[in-house]
Amino acid sequence: MSASKSRKRNKTIRLRVDDDEHVAIHEHAQIYNVSASHLLRTYGVKKRSPRLKALCALTKEDRLQLARLLNALGRVGGNVNQIAHAMNLKNFPPPSYVQETFDDLTDLRRLIRSLLTPLASNDR
Repeated sequence: MSASKSRKRNKTIRLRVDDDEHVAIHEHAQIYNVSASHLLRTYGVKKRSPRLKALCALTKEDRLQLARLLNALGRVGGNVNQIAHAMNLKNFPPPSYVQETFDDLTDLRRLIRSLLTPLASNDR
């Protein structure tokens, strides 16, 4: 069990924000794939989880590309699920649908490679 799961958090802090701040906090949390509470707690005590450290090193454009990638992965996952469901019912999908899903996966692989290439060159 991780330390964060074994630690009991029993204190609450109420925080008032305006509409723009509320949207910004939730957008940042979504970009970093963490809860708003985790995001605020992490920044509030000036410690960063390894995941946030890595993501904070990315540029805004990189993070936007990652958000697009997550969206695209969700679409492809839905398509794959539909294909599997149809095949389980022995109702095979049209070849064009399978090809479209394969093309989406190819595009995602290309996008992932484009995002990883600059990161790999920075590691050297």
